[in-house]
Amino acid sequence: MMDSKKVQAELKYNKYAHLLCTTLRIVLDYIIVVLVVFLCEKLRDVFLAVHYAVPLSRPDTYRFVILPLCYMTFANMYGLYTKRQQFADEILCVLKASCLGTLAATLVLYLTQDAASTSRLFITFFALLIFPCISVGRLILKNIVKNNRFLATPALILLGGDVDMKVVEEIHHTISVGYNYIGYLSYNIVQQSQIEEEKIPHLGIWEDAPNIIKKHGIDDVFIIAHKLPLAGIEQLVATLQPLVKHLSIVPTLGRLPLNSVDLTIMLDGRYVMLNLHNNLKIWYNRLGKFIFDYMITILLTILVAPILLIIAIAIKLDSKGPVFFVQDRIGRGGKHFNCYKFRSMWQDAEKRLSQILADDPALQQEWNTFHKMKNDPRITRVGKFLRATSLDELPQLFNVLKGDMSLVGPRPCCESEVIDYGDLIEDYYIVRPAITGLWQTSGRNSLDFSDRVYLDTWYAKNWTPWLDIVIIWKTIKVVLKKGGAY
Repeated sequence: MMDSKKVQAELKYNKYAHLLCTTLRIVLDYIIVVLVVFLCEKLRDVFLAVHYAVPLSRPDTYRFVILPLCYMTFANMYGLYTKRQQFADEILCVLKASCLGTLAATLVLYLTQDAASTSRLFITFFALLIFPCISVGRLILKNIVKNNRFLATPALILLGGDVDMKVVEEIHHTISVGYNYIGYLSYNIVQQSQIEEEKIPHLGIWEDAPNIIKKHGIDDVFIIAHKLPLAGIEQLVATLQPLVKHLSIVPTLGRLPLNSVDLTIMLDGRYVMLNLHNNLKIWYNRLGKFIFDYMITILLTILVAPILLIIAIAIKLDSKGPVFFVQDRIGRGGKHFNCYKFRSMWQDAEKRLSQILADDPALQQEWNTFHKMKNDPRITRVGKFLRATSLDELPQLFNVLKGDMSLVGPRPCCESEVIDYGDLIEDYYIVRPAITGLWQTSGRNSLDFSDRVYLDTWYAKNWTPWLDIVIIWKTIKVVLKKGGAY
């Protein structure tokens, strides 16, 4: 067990972490809104021959009070100053607060009869700039909090049952960036041996929780108790909840599609109902996704046209054969289509595969697990570069324009892979396969095929417009890092 003095030494750095983080968020947002106001005034003056004040009657009131207050009121309503959220959820709240804050500011201008003296161009610039500027500020703050021990809120973890430490890592990296896990308590002393190699120190067992919380003044506790009796967890919650400010429970819900779920509290609060929604079964959601994919793809195709030409020339100079590799894939509703990629292998690669696998049992095992080979001898020199950078998939933009694929969604699978999906293939059939998706942003080729199936079907069940935007952003980061690509 970790020495009590070491725990106390860690905690002294974090006593006021939550208050400091909240203060930093408030101050940072205020400064950014004021700077955006001044920037919008300068931009307005550049584009307009006549200079307007904002508004002429009370410029400083609007610069330093009204506009910041309009945004920050909605930011507080969405928990942007108090809640610790996944970064994608935080940015979505910033977007909502930015839109509503701009509308509120415009309404105030009209109610105070100052709209006539205010440049509409100023309001337009403010509406366009407030969201990206606040988002960049939040990203910077996130990295500051992540790397500063003074801003890390102390937290205690209680583990029970068959707990995978990946759950703890997921909480640390996505849900609660900015927490300092001082240690964990196991359900019993035997469980310590399961995770004794982990970096989080073992402090004891569940029965020690009240004493540790009181002694060290811990306000945040996470309970991750899989497959344990509900009565025991209820008793633990009843004991700990009066002692802490925030108590979080990670329930065992398997692989239920919860991204689009809403919660109904029933009767006297002892029962809840999870309402699961299949968004892609609704026609206007599918139409909206199609329009989004098509418009972004047209823009991307125009931008990358010179790159497509350069790659085509490099392929022809490197090896004999066609520029494009065309393969039959399974699309929405089980329909077949021709999927385009830049050729990255020798022309007779398919013929070589059987012989390669027959000669090397290790490669055969790798192929059976991942449906890929890390050091594939069939790949050309140019092909290695194209795969590492994912540029070999650029021709799939034409598949999107043809209506065979989407920009974001499941990986297009082959006929031979359909059987590996089992009953989950119907989820795959709901949506068009895509150029990028959760597979590419969650490990890519380092994941085995069963993980890919899970991610593909999870996406189909949990689609939202914001999820597509987040995946596109994460894809850019993964491609630049060349993570998991081969």
